[in-house]
Amino acid sequence: AIAAMALIVMIAAPVKNFLQERVDRLFYGERYDMRNGLLDFGRTLSATTALEPLLDALVSRLEEVMNVGRVAIFIEDKDAASGYRVARAAGLVAEMIVPQDFREMIRVRSARTGVVRTDDLDLVPETTGLLRRSLHYYVPCVVRGRMVAVIGLGRSADGALLSSEDVQILRTVSGYVAVAIENSLLYQEQEERAAELKLLKEVNESIVESINVGLLVVDLEGRVTHMNSALEEILNLGRNAAMGRRVEELFAEDFGETIHQVLGND
Repeated sequence: AIAAMALIVMIAAPVKNFLQERVDRLFYGERYDMRNGLLDFGRTLSATTALEPLLDALVSRLEEVMNVGRVAIFIEDKDAASGYRVARAAGLVAEMIVPQDFREMIRVRSARTGVVRTDDLDLVPETTGLLRRSLHYYVPCVVRGRMVAVIGLGRSADGALLSSEDVQILRTVSGYVAVAIENSLLYQEQEERAAELKLLKEVNESIVESINVGLLVVDLEGRVTHMNSALEEILNLGRNAAMGRRVEELFAEDFGETIHQVLGND
């Protein structure tokens, strides 16, 4: 009897999945494959390092696949009072006000339901109207316990609510979105730091070039790595010709020995 029951269960699961797929294809029509394609799209998102193209592609795909007219992507922003800002939106007629307790509201509610409906949120008067009229679902995008973004969606174009299958797909995709956005934010931060370092380097070089004292930079082996314009005039030698040469080739022997003593070379 136990073996027979096990056999029935083994057979029932594939049959159930097959029937569910047929029903979904019949109900969703062309959008069935599009919904499954959203998962493939999510998996490839991390290949996009630039944040703006990533957000554009995400909003466009959500509009198309979920058949919704209103989408908003909230991402972390340490300078915002709420900790989040609307990084991209489509179909909204006015600027959204992000409540100061936005993070806590979404995290607490999503812990129970995974995807939060606006009707379940306790909103203050100044945010209630716009949020309730514009968006109906909030999907947290969490990576390593950190909610880096939230996807906001309106109802479908015909006014219907999202199905349980839609919600499950969104929950799965949100994980890929979280990783992709975190990577993009890190990449953007690195680019900003690189730009700051480049600017600092240019400022320092400008200062070095503007002084009248000759300056020389050598490596640990006593080879020239940089010199300013004042030293070029003193030596009557272009810096390109001096690069890589040892100091004793450019200066008197006693000066070269002094340089090596400073560097700790024998």
